[in-house]
Amino acid sequence: MRDTMRDITGYSPHLIINRLHRSRLDPNRERGNAAQHNAMAELSYDTYHDTIQTAQNKVQATGRPGIHFDIHGYTAHNIDNWLELGYNLQGEQLNEGDLNPLD
Repeated sequence: MRDTMRDITGYSPHLIINRLHRSRLDPNRERGNAAQHNAMAELSYDTYHDTIQTAQNKVQATGRPGIHFDIHGYTAHNIDNWLELGYNLQGEQLNEGDLNPLD
């Protein structure tokens, strides 16, 4: 995906990977729960999220738009080959029907 985006846009996106198994660290949860209050896992959590923030700051510094993809497995649908896109929107917002894609 990264190579394809570079080929199409001419820009190479940041790539940040958590290589710890989700039974050790789930970086999509709150810190304490994500790291199970394990000091090494908490350090990994902080490093992971700090790296994401650094990449976001670099993109924002360009003054150009950017997009953040959070790609990971989802075991509830592992046999269906689902792809879920997160937009950080609540269900109520989606149901209102008045979202402006330019916001």
